[in-house]
Amino acid sequence: MKEKIDHPEYYNKGKIEVIDAIADWDLNFSMGNVIKYVARHKHKNDSLGDLKKARWYLEYEIQRLEKQKKSLEIGEDLQTSLSIFNKGVRIERG
Repeated sequence: MKEKIDHPEYYNKGKIEVIDAIADWDLNFSMGNVIKYVARHKHKNDSLGDLKKARWYLEYEIQRLEKQKKSLEIGEDLQTSLSIFNKGVRIERG
């Protein structure tokens, strides 16, 4: 029973366990799952299913990064607009 939960056979193919590589490379949840599913796909019964899971997580991460980039670009545009506006505004004090 322990082998099904702690170090199943497909976890130990090769010299490095996937979990150790994910931790060493400091990958987030999505990218860790991409690596996990790709690395183990040919050692399990549902190879195609694992590759599809990897693709799903990769697409999720791409969309997250695209949203993040867009948000940063909007923030930079707002900063530029405010800077231009502030240069054009003169406050007169009485």
